[in-house]
Amino acid sequence: MKKGFILLTLFLIGLLTTTLLAIPAPCSDEELSENSNYGIIGNVKEVAYGVTFEDQPCTNSAINILQKCTAKIEITEVLKGDYEVGDEVEIEFNKMYELNDMQCIPGSFTETFTVGHRIKYYNATSLCARSRLIDLGIDLDLGLLNESEGEVDLGPLNESEGEDEEGEGSEIESIIILQRIKQSKNRLRLNQSEIPENCTRTGSVIRCNITGGRVMAIMAGQSGNTIVQVRGVNMTTRSELYHHNGEVYGIFKDNETRAIEYFPDQLREIIRERTQARLNNTNITLNENGEYEYQAEKESRFLGLFKVKEKVKWFINSETGEIIRESGPWWGFLAKDIEED
Repeated sequence: MKKGFILLTLFLIGLLTTTLLAIPAPCSDEELSENSNYGIIGNVKEVAYGVTFEDQPCTNSAINILQKCTAKIEITEVLKGDYEVGDEVEIEFNKMYELNDMQCIPGSFTETFTVGHRIKYYNATSLCARSRLIDLGIDLDLGLLNESEGEVDLGPLNESEGEDEEGEGSEIESIIILQRIKQSKNRLRLNQSEIPENCTRTGSVIRCNITGGRVMAIMAGQSGNTIVQVRGVNMTTRSELYHHNGEVYGIFKDNETRAIEYFPDQLREIIRERTQARLNNTNITLNENGEYEYQAEKESRFLGLFKVKEKVKWFINSETGEIIRESGPWWGFLAKDIEED
């Protein structure tokens, strides 16, 4: 038994030594700068996930699966190079997708860029440059994330300003929630490898569970449009959509993020509160303001005699379900609706 313990100890020592030798010491800032074309501090605005590939760290080791990714960074400080503050740079990197062997360092750099975080980055490629990326925490104008405590550090609270601090705390919480929603993994986009939780992909269609036990289908439309279908009713949009914790969100004008609480299958009932007329050739669009444009041909009788079709449009708030306004032909007041049977 003593002999077995000694052999096990020697094996563990050898394994630890091999691992330590395989992992190079991190570069200093001076070394990173010398081996880089540029160095920056900036905010991670977007991360796009690409194809996966196999990577074998060492001979005869298990194969890890990596993923090719691209991060878009907005620069807030230039450490080296020709970039300027406010510029955007795209950084290609490899992300660990499936770890099967951790005894050796991967043959390719693996890094993680998180949307909403501030980072320090040099584009060095030497072996010690595996330390070229430093995550500085969540990007918040009102405070920085204290990594040791996992909470936002706002500094000491002044009792006379307690109410203002409480308001700022609510605003910070809202910002953090938005950053979680707008992660690339939550984006409803057909040309990326990741899909949100509670969603499935079948061919060129993504299906997600939404409120009310319903299923929302996402398909590619024409000219860059996205088609959203719920219970057989379609709508199109050019806005970016996200799915998070069973809820759907859109990015609208002025980069405003809003929840979408009403879906195309619910709009006809909303419109019935205004008219019981027969509606044909309906077309639904979610515009850049977060409003549904519900267009249709309404059957009516002009002067109560001649059967006509009025081209009408309702604008509906996608978050509240409120009809904002209605448009139609100038002579609409002279026509009487033909009601549904």
